[in-house]
Amino acid sequence: MGASRVLLQLPDGMRPFAFQMAEYIRKTTSAGVVISGDSCYGACDLASRQATELGVDLLIHYGHSCFGVSANVPVLYVEARIPFNVSEMVEAVLPNISGWERVGLTGTIQHTGQLSEAADLLKRKGFSALIGEGVGITPEAGQVLGCSYAAATKLPEDVDGYIFIGGGRFHPLALH
Repeated sequence: MGASRVLLQLPDGMRPFAFQMAEYIRKTTSAGVVISGDSCYGACDLASRQATELGVDLLIHYGHSCFGVSANVPVLYVEARIPFNVSEMVEAVLPNISGWERVGLTGTIQHTGQLSEAADLLKRKGFSALIGEGVGITPEAGQVLGCSYAAATKLPEDVDGYIFIGGGRFHPLALH
């Protein structure tokens, strides 16, 4: 994007890779890189003030999908996709969903790419597995945020419960 000085913002779980990412950016673009030391609680938690105070001309927000929050500098969102073993997850969750017939599948952006595979495996186990369409600020099918769970509540039929695939407790709070 032609930036000469960038601020790299990462969620806490991605911090171990910060120096590798910064070095890669420096080598491939010759831009100077500053790593934000603050915690990052999602796509809406932009380091806009830091970017202004540090005089950067680009904020790279890693790990989340674009949220549409305005910032004082251009923002490049880089979604993280973290693969997981779907069959192991399905086997592990089966004891917790015995007696359910219809299951809603949800997850964070890092895992939404594998929700269809999870639905297929659950269907083979006799469940009706549903994934809600992406809506508004959560464009991916099944994607939920702590502040937006429309992809879960807009399922075509009622479910007995939800399986949330992601880290932490914030995102699935409204699913109970």
